[in-house]
This record gives sequence, structure tokens and C-alpha cells, in this order.
Amino acid sequence: MTHEIRFVIDWGKVRQECISHNWYTRGNNAEYENMLFTLCKGNTLEDVYRVARDIYEHSDKERIDNYFAESDKEPVKCIMDYIINECCYILIE
Repeated sequence: MTHEIRFVIDWGKVRQECISHNWYTRGNNAEYENMLFTLCKGNTLEDVYRVARDIYEHSDKERIDNYFAESDKEPVKCIMDYIINECCYILIE
């Protein structure tokens, strides 16, 4: 039996993570709203990656790189981990 895994991204929790980690400091309001209200509507792992990539692209990259320097993962994947663990509900159908 094959199961489909879907991610429900809670945009409010993504917003809170951005605030608490000082992410998305280099984007304008339209870009930020697009990330929260368009990209966060996705429900696949690829969509979670797009949100994480957008956060990284609109943040102080040097600061994020330094924060995750001890990780063996690239910073975008580290942000993905935060989103999956703190901002998503995972549905298995």
C-alpha cells in the first residue's frame, strides 16, 4: 500500500519563526506576503523547500550561514527542518 505524505504549512507559525530568528529582513512587504500567503499554501516537501529557499534569499545570508555553520546541511535545508518541525502538520493518506 502506498501512502501520500502531505504537509500543511501553518503560515502564522512560519511568520513567528521568521520573527524569532530574525529571518526575512531583506524582503519587502509584497515579497513577505507572497511567501506567507502563496508559498505556504503548498503541501509537498518541494513546497516546504520553496518556502525555506525564499526565506533564505530574503534574509541576511551571512548571518544564517554563520548560525548553521556547525551543521553538515546547507542553510536552506536547516531552515526546512525548522519549518517541518515547528510549522507543519504532516498528513499521511
